[in-house]
Amino acid sequence: MKRIVCLLVLASALSGCGKTKPTVASPKPIASEPVASHADEGDEIVFEEVVIVDRSKPDLKPEPEAELEAESVQPQPAEETIPRTARVMLLSDDSPLLIDLHVTRDGHDALARFHQTVDEIMQIASGEDAEPLTWETMLNHPRFRNGEFGNPAVGTYDQQVNMIRQYDTTKNGRVDRNELVRYLTNNQSSQSMSLITSNDRRNEGRDASPIRSLLDQNDDRQLDAGELLASAQRLRTRDSDDDDILTPGEFVDAAAGSDAMAMTRARRRYRNLDPKSGWLLESDGGQRWSNIRIAWETLYAGGQSVEAKDIGERLFNELDLDVDGRIDNTEMEMLVEIEPHLALQIEMASQPPEITLLASRLPKESIHALLQHQSNRVTIRLPHTTLDLFAGKTRNNEARDQAAARFQMVDTDQDGSLSMTEFEAASLPITVPFGSIDIDGDEMITLPELETSFRQQTAVVDSHLRIRADHQNDALFSVLDLNADGRLDGREIEAAPESLQSLDRNGDAVVRNREIHDAMVLGVVLGGSATPSDPLLQVPPVRRTTTESVPDWFSGMDRNDDQTISWREFLGTREQFADLDADSDGFVDAVEAAATRG
Repeated sequence: MKRIVCLLVLASALSGCGKTKPTVASPKPIASEPVASHADEGDEIVFEEVVIVDRSKPDLKPEPEAELEAESVQPQPAEETIPRTARVMLLSDDSPLLIDLHVTRDGHDALARFHQTVDEIMQIASGEDAEPLTWETMLNHPRFRNGEFGNPAVGTYDQQVNMIRQYDTTKNGRVDRNELVRYLTNNQSSQSMSLITSNDRRNEGRDASPIRSLLDQNDDRQLDAGELLASAQRLRTRDSDDDDILTPGEFVDAAAGSDAMAMTRARRRYRNLDPKSGWLLESDGGQRWSNIRIAWETLYAGGQSVEAKDIGERLFNELDLDVDGRIDNTEMEMLVEIEPHLALQIEMASQPPEITLLASRLPKESIHALLQHQSNRVTIRLPHTTLDLFAGKTRNNEARDQAAARFQMVDTDQDGSLSMTEFEAASLPITVPFGSIDIDGDEMITLPELETSFRQQTAVVDSHLRIRADHQNDALFSVLDLNADGRLDGREIEAAPESLQSLDRNGDAVVRNREIHDAMVLGVVLGGSATPSDPLLQVPPVRRTTTESVPDWFSGMDRNDDQTISWREFLGTREQFADLDADSDGFVDAVEAAATRG
């Protein structure tokens, strides 16, 4: 009896497996297409993290200690084109931005892993039958009836009929790849990745900005010269804990009163007018390019045909293949072929995930700052847009970890296995029956068997890539947050009048809503449920660190942990503060404090 180990993507040290280089240079090479290896019938197939156990022949049992080489076979053709990257288009105020996301886990292509997992599950359902897989055949398979792959369990004929009615979208009785994915994910998705976006909040962050409401004392929905000048003082009224730090939460109720319904009004006003924040670009023919062209015309050209001046000459010329001065629907398809504005690699196995900038074609003069505070968050400032890029840590092992902890508690005789009686009393977060978890059929469940069952149930969902493209709730907060750390410190509060005055494009000493810079967010998460309210799809806080060795007195006075000391925090005299404040900017930073050691 054999147990075959099959890696979704073989390590580069193995021979016979070449690597396909990405289209942009990468300091960390992206893994190649997966090498598919399948076991002899009845053997266990072990993925790198996803374990799919093939028990099609009950007389063959896997032996956990055996490892043999597997024969390579070709995976079944997929309806969905397997992408090398996820290409997202953000519709910023400046121009459309094309961003390529190379997502990896332990150095291996995460999207390829998703497709390989689906291939293996489909092969188990098909068995040796060369005919196309039918819904009737699959739902009668004992492992699908038991819900071993995360699919809804099917116990009765009526349930089977309902499942076919719900998931056989082509109504031909056969199981295609996208239908299988939707079935395995309980209708969450039919693809390897999904984009969460909307058109509700494009102008909401400006029209319903809590900070604008706070500063707009005369309620005329614009900021005049006097209001700009008094902005620092007004901002400090929200510092309820007097720590010289303001977070977005401290402005939540600032829009009460005359602007209490501003968010609702903004949604109603723009819901049917503004394009979505982002688009997931695909090359499989499912993209409606006319919709994207109309979105461009609406946002950048006032409803007219887009010209070079609207989106930038380089992008326009790359798409205008026939050089006729206009872009038609066919030419829009080049959006999946041309070079992206940004190419990022995201390693999801790191905690937190690690973002690496692979390439950028944004003009240097258009980038005000590229700030990388921590491995999973990058902030980019364009002339009229602030973009927060982040990767949320995966949360797909929580149920498995809970089950492991519960396993130890209910293993009453502490023999490392659960009997049927112990299993039934365990109340584990798992719906698969005892016999399906008991891989070796010895009427006992070991922790490795339980973990294998969990990995099989969540294999497809855990490999699903979720992307969020959206606009921030308060565009003015992003304008004032000069170092993009998600909070306003004393230095930024004092600089508020100058920061706000920089928005006055026409020089009339008044800042109107349309002059406020766009504030966008692009988040990436691997695994979990596809809901926009998921905390993993929210911009993570920045961990503040310093490389300077500061004196103890500095750490003691820095009450808000912003690596600077304001006069309000300083416990000495004015003369002492002035001596320490070498650049006379009103703050003592870590570098100035460290200089006192000399």
